[in-house]
Parts: sequence; structure tokens; C-alpha cells
Amino acid sequence: MKLQPVISKENLFRLFGRVRERFRTSMDQPLPFGNSTYSK
Repeated sequence: MKLQPVISKENLFRLFGRVRERFRTSMDQPLPFGNSTYSK
């Protein structure tokens, strides 16, 4: 039984999105980076 890659691009982007949302809500201000790049 082979293990799949722990971090795939999709999972990484999902995790990053969650962290970014949490920072955004906790700081009450948009992050200085990736606003236009990662916004969907």
C-alpha cells in the first residue's frame, strides 16, 4: 500500500486559503500579499 503525496497542490491551496481567511478575520484587514493573485 503506497502513500499518496502528503501535500498536493490542491490541498496546499485549500490549507493556505483557510489560513488566509483566519488571518483576515482575526486581523480585520486584508493581507498585504496575494490579494489579487489568489482571490477567486
